[in-house]
Amino acid sequence: MQQAAMTSMSIGLCQLCGKTEPLQDSHYIPRAFYKLLKTPGAKNSNPVVATPKVKMATSDQFKGYLLCRGCEDRFNKNGEAWVLKNCWRTYSAFPLADRLSAAAPLFSDGRSGLWAGGSIAGVDPDKLTYFAASMFWRGTLKGWRSLAGHVPPRLELGPYAEGLRLFLLGERAFPADVLLITMVSAYRNVVPHRDVIAPFRKGRDLNTRCYLYRFRVLGITFDLFAGKGIPVGVRALCTVRSRERLIHSSADVDDETFADLLNLHAKGRAVGKIASP
Repeated sequence: MQQAAMTSMSIGLCQLCGKTEPLQDSHYIPRAFYKLLKTPGAKNSNPVVATPKVKMATSDQFKGYLLCRGCEDRFNKNGEAWVLKNCWRTYSAFPLADRLSAAAPLFSDGRSGLWAGGSIAGVDPDKLTYFAASMFWRGTLKGWRSLAGHVPPRLELGPYAEGLRLFLLGERAFPADVLLITMVSAYRNVVPHRDVIAPFRKGRDLNTRCYLYRFRVLGITFDLFAGKGIPVGVRALCTVRSRERLIHSSADVDDETFADLLNLHAKGRAVGKIASP
């Protein structure tokens, strides 16, 4: 009886394609990335999950019955698999950063850099774009189950959420008045980038009605701007629409991200094994 109830729960409307299908227990952060978040050799190698209330080492993840198998496979083929292969993996393996380092930058001042991602062998701006769009779109969904009493903050993207959904389905171009900036860590292999920050709203400009959302995964940070008032100078830096398919690095953004992580860890009460000295 219990098994029948579980089976019926997994049949429903796929949030991406809109078809009634058997739904997968989808991971908010793709499951394969969690393996890279583990600390090799540690007694408890599970990643530390930090929320504003608690932090703990756990294998639990944010999940929900939201997507069908076909759409999960679509996400994997169009972006996840490539990003997983090319993100920071170890101190000596960060393929995307290595390819940028081997290419001549359009600009570099020691703390930041700018590359023509569309003309560097082994760099795929389309895969980066699709992956980032899929993650920000997932952030707009309801239905993620709580972890330690916390659910991911829901992104309020308004009409742009539907534009991203249609883009992910291949039915429309990347939405107008939305732009993506892709940043690879300026620190390369100097520090471990064994961290993920789920998509969140970073800020907004009330004068221009422009909103900024951020997502970080294993050494790569994605900024999504949405609104009709996006400054012209920012639009020129877009990975999607710039002629060179620009990819950036910024030590300032890295420092800001590390500070955000430290602040989040400082807020949460340690529970479980990491609460022990």
